[in-house]
Amino acid sequence: MEIKYRTYEAGDEVELAQLFNICFHYSGAGFSRTPKNILWRYLDSPSGKAEEIQIAINSKTNKIVGAISCPIEDLIFNGEHFKSGSVNDVAVLPKYQGKGIAKELLQRTIDFMKREGCKISSLIADPKGHARSHLYLPFGWQDIVKIEVCVSLNISILRYFPIIFPYAPFLILNIIKQNFRLKKLERKFLRLNIKTKIIHTDRNNLIPKDLNDILRCMYNDNSMKNFNGSVNFSKEYWKHFRENPISSGSKPTYIVLYRNQEIIGFSSFTRHWFQLEKIGFRIPLAIAREFIIDRRYFTNFNHFLLSSSFLIEKTIEASKERKCSTLLVAVSDQNRILYSILNNKRLFHFPGAVLMYKNLDKSSIKSFSSFPFNSKPIQHDLGEIWLYP
Repeated sequence: MEIKYRTYEAGDEVELAQLFNICFHYSGAGFSRTPKNILWRYLDSPSGKAEEIQIAINSKTNKIVGAISCPIEDLIFNGEHFKSGSVNDVAVLPKYQGKGIAKELLQRTIDFMKREGCKISSLIADPKGHARSHLYLPFGWQDIVKIEVCVSLNISILRYFPIIFPYAPFLILNIIKQNFRLKKLERKFLRLNIKTKIIHTDRNNLIPKDLNDILRCMYNDNSMKNFNGSVNFSKEYWKHFRENPISSGSKPTYIVLYRNQEIIGFSSFTRHWFQLEKIGFRIPLAIAREFIIDRRYFTNFNHFLLSSSFLIEKTIEASKERKCSTLLVAVSDQNRILYSILNNKRLFHFPGAVLMYKNLDKSSIKSFSSFPFNSKPIQHDLGEIWLYP
């Protein structure tokens, strides 16, 4: 069997969507990909180019059997900008695995990143997965941050996933406690002149342009101050990935935190269907995208902690308003403050992925072990979920 390698060509998105759905749903669960999603996520993005997608083809059938996507990002470490390649969607059809296809695709991706002038590369991996131990570690990526996924369940999950009906009393009790905490926090913050506003942009609630700019700048400023490896959203990127998503479900809901009419923080999430194909169910999930509170507005640290808790509670409430059965929030193991806040809310916690970095140019950047990582910054695409303090 002869395998040919090339980069993306017009029309490949149909087979790429099929490839990803087969590979990423192999365990019976996952998010469905469509050709439109592939184009929006990569090729149609502000800096998208065909060379970002490396493809393996069976020369006899001329069918795609493997692929790797690698959008180029600008990451900031210690105030210095570095061009980075974000390795995504590493997929090889099951019957073609074990033949060195993934290794060849990854080497071609590394060569592409170097040609683009990338100094570093990032990816997300299952810490116990085969790809991490047999592909990423041998190619030089190293573990940096462990991610934990926190889950808040809404009672509506019983409609989509009735198998957990025996746990309904626990869910109802938990929701009652959440509502009590929220009302208590709302009364407390009214005295501090702190309020929230929920904006569901999927309901034709258009967010004002000036507010969009404020949220983007707040995200960029806080990310650069508080994180290593932060991504700055340009106006073009924010417009593409936040204002012009491919579906109404992908449009974000914003929960904006005000004090005396001044914005001091915000969170956001998007809504997606998670497929459970083996048991024939699909569940609407809210996936947290941004979570920002500007600490400059808080001289009292306890007020900052309470504001973070308040914003999380309002985000859970907003996800229920949008009829999401579950809210997923990802937080790094090094983000102790935010992790403790989420833990105190009795959310379900599950081991998540691991963030890995590879140094492509050792002469221009120190070892990643010398950088203090708080969390992985949010990605432009829908592939990863992250939460920020």
